Amino acid sequence: MRMRTWRASIVASLTVVVAAAHSDALADDPDFSKLRGPYLGQAPPGTTPQVFAPGVVSTDAEEGSCAFAADGRRFWFVRRRSPSGNGILETEMVGGAWTSPRLAPFSAGAPDWDFVLAPDGRSMYISSGRPATEGGAPEENYRIWRSEELDGHWSPPLLLPPVVNSGVHDSFPSVAQDGTLYYFSRRAGGLGEGDIYRAERSAEGVYENVTRLEAPINSAHDEVDPFIAPDQSYLIFCSNKPGGAGSYDIYISFRAADGSWSEATNLGPAINSEQAEYIPYVTRDGRYFFFTSDLPGQRDIYWMDASVILAPRPRETTPAGDAESASRPVGDYLGQRPPGLVPEIFAPGIVSTGRNVLNSVFTPDGRELYFSIEEDGTYTVYVMRQEESGWATPEVASFSKQHSNVDISISPDGTTLFFGSKRPLPGEATPSKDFTIWSATRAQSGWSQPRDLGPLVNAGEHQVYPTVTKDLTLYFQSRREGTLGGSDIYRAAYVDGAYARPENVGSAINTEQDEGDVFVAPDESFLIVAASGRSDGLGESDLYISFRRPDGSWAPARNMGAAINSKGTDYCPMLSPDGRFLFYTSTREGHGNIYWVDAAVIEHLMETTVP
Repeated sequence: MRMRTWRASIVASLTVVVAAAHSDALADDPDFSKLRGPYLGQAPPGTTPQVFAPGVVSTDAEEGSCAFAADGRRFWFVRRRSPSGNGILETEMVGGAWTSPRLAPFSAGAPDWDFVLAPDGRSMYISSGRPATEGGAPEENYRIWRSEELDGHWSPPLLLPPVVNSGVHDSFPSVAQDGTLYYFSRRAGGLGEGDIYRAERSAEGVYENVTRLEAPINSAHDEVDPFIAPDQSYLIFCSNKPGGAGSYDIYISFRAADGSWSEATNLGPAINSEQAEYIPYVTRDGRYFFFTSDLPGQRDIYWMDASVILAPRPRETTPAGDAESASRPVGDYLGQRPPGLVPEIFAPGIVSTGRNVLNSVFTPDGRELYFSIEEDGTYTVYVMRQEESGWATPEVASFSKQHSNVDISISPDGTTLFFGSKRPLPGEATPSKDFTIWSATRAQSGWSQPRDLGPLVNAGEHQVYPTVTKDLTLYFQSRREGTLGGSDIYRAAYVDGAYARPENVGSAINTEQDEGDVFVAPDESFLIVAASGRSDGLGESDLYISFRRPDGSWAPARNMGAAINSKGTDYCPMLSPDGRFLFYTSTREGHGNIYWVDAAVIEHLMETTVP
């Protein structure tokens, strides 16, 4: 019997956990309220599937479809409540803790199974055997219903029209951003026993023009459980076609610009087993891929990093003989496999080359990456750009071809770039002895000519590592008069097109030691700072985090722990514009390299921080 390592370990661990789980979906679970933080407080997975919330969500009662609200604060999932009925359960995060699951109001007493939350979060499409008429008997064949959220309450589900519901088992709906409906049906005229269909929605919100997807999606076999990307760029589905690992495998197909679908690709042994895998779902933020598997002997929900679904995406063709284009990294984040909760070197051999690389920053659209390299005491900023054929070779940024330049940051709206520089200040002919802070604005041809931020910001010694909030409030490191220690973190408000006099952020962040390299969240809800010389430090410099209290003050900065910090120097923190990853520089292996880690580490620290 073929069994991959991850499946073998899951079988061993769940034999005890699941056997002890309570299968009554309506009973209060005292342990459920102990789950705190995003994704029910579960440690984010990597590219190896993990059972989702074992003993809490995934139990011995059989679970199916699931969905998180776009803000991540509500979660729905299907559980078989009895031998004759299923129900959609819901839980929500209140005060950081998750409530005990309860039957969703629109699912009470109904034999519901598959469902999907529309991308806009306001519609729920449900596959159900509930009676078509009030007081009627449950239907033998499932049909598709829709519930709308109005003023915080879900409406009673309404049956979709006959153009969608054939009366011969129509189920597993999935909805694109424009309302286009994909679903599975066993209606007459299919290529196989069951096929995937597509229904367009008119401007008036009426479904019409139902068509069956042709090959390479549907075949002479069973194609079921579609999940369509919000932009319809890819379709994930399940099939029992020959060549699979088990009774049903999960496949993916990508949509071309002309509307055609690529040959369906089996997602392989990382997901599919000798049993059945089905009910695929990708979270609205694109971070995680969920599916249901019959291993180890029952239906449980699994999750993993969603990067797995992008791996089979067809690469754009490049001109024959264009070796440089063919070798370029392709995809988001230079095509690197996203990390979990353990920091990993980012783009080894491409960005992290052991050349004292530091301070990596992506533009909000994810198509440009800036980073600095230190050589013989001089810092130079490099840029990589994503082109049609992949990511181009790093080149010196236009504003960094003279003098020493370092510590780039980009405003949340992408229009302004900030950096530290030793270039001459206005009215001076020679380079500055210390770093000062400069900015440039986005122009049609690149970045404008840099300008310094003025004497209020650039006062004293060593102004560096600027980052800004969405209202352009500036945080930076300085050695000016009035610091609590060697260097401190300062804050300057942006008023009438200029920066006001900076203020020291205070003793919750600054100490008698050195604080620098500050990153502040766009909404100013938290900041991360590099600090050295503290009694709880693990190395030469550690990363610390502080969360802003409701009264606007900062909680005492706390060490981010051994999961992030090392015996070397850890500094230059920066959050990716989409909030998914924390980037920073570390010398844990000698020279400075860029590391990245799932930003859930910040969420977990927030949940365990005393107000």
